[in-house]
Formats: sequence, C-alpha cells, structure tokens
Amino acid sequence: MLCAKPLIFENQDEQFRYSILGTCFVVSFRGGLYAVTAKHCFDGRERTSVRIRMIPGDLTWLPIRAIHTLGGDGDFCDLAIVDFNASILPKGIAQPPQCLRLELPASSLQTPADGALLALVGYPASSNCIDYESFELRTQGFSADGRCTGPAEEEHCSIMRFNKLEPVEHLNGMSGSPVFQFEEIRDGVYRHSFTGVLIRGSKQSNSGRFINAEVVIRALLELRRHGH
Repeated sequence: MLCAKPLIFENQDEQFRYSILGTCFVVSFRGGLYAVTAKHCFDGRERTSVRIRMIPGDLTWLPIRAIHTLGGDGDFCDLAIVDFNASILPKGIAQPPQCLRLELPASSLQTPADGALLALVGYPASSNCIDYESFELRTQGFSADGRCTGPAEEEHCSIMRFNKLEPVEHLNGMSGSPVFQFEEIRDGVYRHSFTGVLIRGSKQSNSGRFINAEVVIRALLELRRHGH
C-alpha cells in the first residue's frame, strides 16, 4: 500500500505555495509509469499545477507528460490517469518499489463479492497540511478496512462499509485511494489484490463507493494502445 501518495497542487500564491487535495496511487503497467486518481480531485484546478512525489519529505516531483480522463458522466467515469514521462524519470524511479504493479488483463479481474474483506489507504484532508513557516508538507496516510456490500446502482462500481473511522474527522481527501481485497489463503495469512479506486465516502454513513479495477485496467490498456 506504499503506492498511495498525496495529490499535491502548486499554487500561484508564493505565500501559500502548495495545497494537498486528494489521494493518488502510482502504478507500473506494461513498461509505463502512471498515477491513478479520481477525476473530480482536479475540479477548480489547472492540471498543470498537479505535483506528485515518490518519496515523502522529498520535493522531487515526478515528470508528468499528460493527464488523461474518462469521458462521460457516470460514476465509473470519475477516473483520471497521470502519465509520467519515462524518458526523464529520476534515476532509480523507472520501476520504483513503492509502485503497484498491474499486469493482469481486465478480463481476469473479478468484482468483489458481498462480504469480501476490503482495505484502502489515502490522505484525508484533516490529517494533512502544509507548515508555511518551515515550508514543510506534513502528510499522514490513513488506512481503513471494511466489507463489500455489493454493487452500486451505477455500473462498474461497488460499495464498501467501513469497520472503524474514528481516527479521522471526515473522509475529505480520500478520493482516489486504492482499494484492495484481502483473501485468507491459510490461517492468519492473507493475499491482497487491487480491486478499485475510491471516488467518495462518508463517515456519517460509514460507507464508500469505488470504481471497479477492471475500468482502470481497460483505461491503461487504451493508453498503451495509443502509445502513452
């Protein structure tokens, strides 16, 4: 789950240089390096202001070539993929250990069944801030687990109910978090697999909605097909 990163934006205001607004996660797919997030995290922001770093505490930004979004209005279209320029990636970052390796075809991905054990990690706004006196980006990830309660009314999306959310004030900033399914393969030993992208959640309802993983894989396949 080290693939999850805060989604950072650079502001024009020199006194308030950066903002942290959402979560993304870095993936490698068929030789390319990308970040996946929720499209609505860019609302009201110039896409040229997006900044993503690989290493916490290091303001070395990954070089962005383009940002691709899905067309349409459905919940499953609330997806954005950041395409990094592999030719100028910093040394040792081309295949970083912190990224999620996605190589499965979309046809092999299964929508999580009712009751499946799920977990996610993201960067809630209440736990992440910028200290402008020391010019320090203070980021703190938050993980939560729960169970799948079945498909959402919108196609290609599912719903999860969280077990415990007390440590955070709200789920603002968690959009774009990667969702994983955990399967017990023997007593106390679990295998996890990527299963989706959180697009919204509520502490009040104790639930979240996520885009199923197959949508992400198909979007990445389309990018590779067009040479991205």
